[in-house]
Amino acid sequence: MRRLWAAGAAIVVCLAISGMPVAAQAESTETPAAPGASAATLTVGFTNYFTGNDFFDKIAQGAQEAADAAGVTLLVEDAGGNPTTQARQVEGFIADGVDAIIIVPADPDAIGAAVEAANAAGIPVLAVDRTANGGMVTSLIASDNAAGGRMAGEFLFEAMSGSGKVIEVQGDFASASTGRAEGFGQALDAAPGITLVGQGPAYGDPAMAAAVTGAFLETDADITGLFAHNDDMALGAIQAVADAGMVGQVMVVGFDASPGGLAAIEAGTMAGTIAQQPLLMGQVAVETAVAAASGQPVEPFVPIETMLVTRDNVDQFQAGEAGAAGAAQSEEPDQGTTWPRLTMLHEYGDDAKQIIQAYELEPRAEPRPAVVFFHGGGLIMGQPMMDAAPAKWVAELGFVTFMAGYRLYVPSSGANAWPTQLDDAQRAIRWVRAHADEFNVDLERVCATGYSAGGYLVGLLGTLDTRDDSDRDLAGFSSRPDCVFMGAGDGDLTVPYPEQYLDGVLVGDLMAGWLGGTIEEMPEAWEAASPAHNIDADTPPFLVIHGSEDEYTPVEMSRNFVAAMREAGRDVEYLELPGGHMEVPSHPEFLPTVERFLVDRMHPEQ
Repeated sequence: MRRLWAAGAAIVVCLAISGMPVAAQAESTETPAAPGASAATLTVGFTNYFTGNDFFDKIAQGAQEAADAAGVTLLVEDAGGNPTTQARQVEGFIADGVDAIIIVPADPDAIGAAVEAANAAGIPVLAVDRTANGGMVTSLIASDNAAGGRMAGEFLFEAMSGSGKVIEVQGDFASASTGRAEGFGQALDAAPGITLVGQGPAYGDPAMAAAVTGAFLETDADITGLFAHNDDMALGAIQAVADAGMVGQVMVVGFDASPGGLAAIEAGTMAGTIAQQPLLMGQVAVETAVAAASGQPVEPFVPIETMLVTRDNVDQFQAGEAGAAGAAQSEEPDQGTTWPRLTMLHEYGDDAKQIIQAYELEPRAEPRPAVVFFHGGGLIMGQPMMDAAPAKWVAELGFVTFMAGYRLYVPSSGANAWPTQLDDAQRAIRWVRAHADEFNVDLERVCATGYSAGGYLVGLLGTLDTRDDSDRDLAGFSSRPDCVFMGAGDGDLTVPYPEQYLDGVLVGDLMAGWLGGTIEEMPEAWEAASPAHNIDADTPPFLVIHGSEDEYTPVEMSRNFVAAMREAGRDVEYLELPGGHMEVPSHPEFLPTVERFLVDRMHPEQ
């Protein structure tokens, strides 16, 4: 559990996204067999990208089914979306002396060193969904993404009658996304009547996809087609199409056949999606791992076929999915719904809709407390699912948890500057209260939590009243949380920032651009945006944790905030730990302190 929380917190500052070519792989790989090795005596380590996502959960399910059928011991780990956690898990597998390792990479670049370590130990490494950009991967088991991208393009262009303008919303430039782009490009080359207006990366984030799509639609009203590299981005694009009043004009095609994507097809807002076979991917991964560990030659790339799902066959596809799931469970008694359960995407906000997801708990008569997570990323990057692992862990403590998105500041254009993120965060808290009955949440037990930029936002939530009360659906609901965990937050902006860069921009310059001027030019504005300078009689209890050597957010910011809280007679707990911004969440005192604070303040047992 401790590593899961650290995963959500550590990733907030440096969400590493880079486009690198697929790692070099052998023409055919053969690993010396252990003397007397058989499937029944093999142990395989499996580290998944993260749990709580339908696609990755099915990969894990397929892997476990294949392991059970072969009598293989499968050691399963959840990286929680964090590459550092995943690297440590691989190191643990190596120390345990496993016979093979299966990785669903959280970051293809970051996992390379761990793959090299496994290579040095003579352990075959298999990658699923996308490869590792470093070391030698024995075999990659993945959808034929190029074929899927080509299929998506061909369907879209036929639906457009062979002519018109399209845009492409791209993913994270890992091997899966680049394969889809390659296939879509092939379809474009074969369609002379189709013009590609532009491409924009959204890194899997629906809110970013909506922003990218909206920008294209604003500059060209003749766009009639869009391909998104996954369904989450397609759903964000659909929202932008609706906001632009172009529903019925722009046909959207996604990839993954996610529950949200299938629902959009049924609703008629999405034309189609490319379905993968994650169950089969997991099964084939284990079967290939067994072969490699037994010294048998395996193919460097095992493609898994994709299929097109449209309104014509969506019912048939879903019936087939349900049948497969039923067959997979037929040998075991029905265990019912697994709790906590990750819900589909919800939207909040009026004019500028944002995404919120929840981990729901098993229904009970008494309402439960809620914890709302706000991700980090310097206000310029990140997405709600970055907090999936810690949100699931907190849900297991008895809280309904929410992961809220907010509009990201764009330094190059100045879009979404102050107080955009404050408005979105306040709307998220009010949205949770407005939907309390739906999620069985106690209106008076709603806590906000965040680390880094997320910590700054929750600090503002605890010290400021609702700024924008224009959303009629949220009228009467308070944006003040009932308690706040602020981790490494910017508690006092009057403290100078260090000479540190975030995404190529000095942190101090980034904040100056966001606020509209430097602290020398606008001292009142910087104070007004500082939690330490807004504490009042309604400020709820705070837990503040900060690293003494924080290189991004000076520890003095939290010290000043805590001093101001105490001077005002407000309830505050402070824990200063040794280490930097990325190191503190892994400290042994971090997780127990957060857990105790949440439980003591919110009483999930009641």
